[in-house]
Amino acid sequence: MRRCLTRSRRVLSLMIAIPGIAVTLQAQGDLQARPGDRVRVTLTSGPRRYIGTLLQLTADSVHLSETPTQPAFNFRRTDVRRIDVSVGRRRNARKGLVIGALAGSGIGAIFGLSQREDWLLGSREEQALIFGAYTGALGATIGVVAGALTYADWWVPAARRVAIVPYDDARGGLGVAIRF
Repeated sequence: MRRCLTRSRRVLSLMIAIPGIAVTLQAQGDLQARPGDRVRVTLTSGPRRYIGTLLQLTADSVHLSETPTQPAFNFRRTDVRRIDVSVGRRRNARKGLVIGALAGSGIGAIFGLSQREDWLLGSREEQALIFGAYTGALGATIGVVAGALTYADWWVPAARRVAIVPYDDARGGLGVAIRF
């Protein structure tokens, strides 16, 4: 244990002693944003997100085009809070099924409760149960079809680089910088 601690102190002292040294670490599983990738850029000022094709990513700017016919958007890196890379598209069939079934069941149950006693099937609770089940199944069917026809992107955060940089002042020490 003591031997490992001594080795760690040596590595740390080398990083502090040599000015300008930087160690860059990259998280496993993250993607690097490259020109031509479909990306989503979130800005620090407000909730606005831009989705499009990455044209260029430099140290101080991000160039993005929403469509090939539109002019490019240019953002300063200081204004960008986050960049996500699309790794594919998926259908929303399951989400449509759940939303359709819940909405249909709710509407059917309300309709069944709003009818008078012995209108069709007996008590109001029985009518709510039967109408809720019927319209829930109908809503689930419509929701699956609607969800299967729509797509959503699957976003993964772009890789962030963590740099451990020594200070240049007389005290020494380390600083940490996180960039994407």
